[in-house]
Amino acid sequence: MAHRRRNCICVDEPRTLAIAPINSSMPAVVAAPPLVRWAPAAECETGAEIVRVSLADGVHWFSGAAISFARGLNDTPKIVAMLLVAAATSIKLDYFFVALVIAIGGVLGAVRVAHTLGKKITPMAAPEAVTANLVAAALVTLASPFALPVSTTHVASGAIFGIGLLRRHEADWSRVRDILLSWVATLPLGAVLASIIYKLLQMRWS
Repeated sequence: MAHRRRNCICVDEPRTLAIAPINSSMPAVVAAPPLVRWAPAAECETGAEIVRVSLADGVHWFSGAAISFARGLNDTPKIVAMLLVAAATSIKLDYFFVALVIAIGGVLGAVRVAHTLGKKITPMAAPEAVTANLVAAALVTLASPFALPVSTTHVASGAIFGIGLLRRHEADWSRVRDILLSWVATLPLGAVLASIIYKLLQMRWS
């Protein structure tokens, strides 16, 4: 008989037991403690469970939380930089406004970026997606205390590209090419725009 992988932890509803004491004709009702089971997922769907936790889902949620933490750790200096610019130009810019701008940016663009990374580059099974999340989260989290210039999106994309190499016949390499081209264009375009804005501000202040 093939071994069935146990990947679900279940807590069954407490049961009541009727016990007949030796010196009494009246049965005593005793509440039995809830039963905790570690079993295959199919055996954790009997209807008696009050808590059912899939270990695979738990690891997947943890990997998502890890990459979210890494992104927050990596993006914090950018938020501080915005506040420093506001202080230097006497603009009243509080944390609520910064959080609001970030939230608006997330609503407008984050879902589209997440959909591209998660669905459009390469098909991924749950273990592959967890691996990409954990690798990206570990690299960004380790780089942040040393102020290394890493981008969470770039690192996460690189991890997903690695999964694409394993699924080379299923990956959308034209989309990978477009992403890489946008990365190459970001640095010179950023430099040109920064120079133009600096010159405009310098003319205004002079």
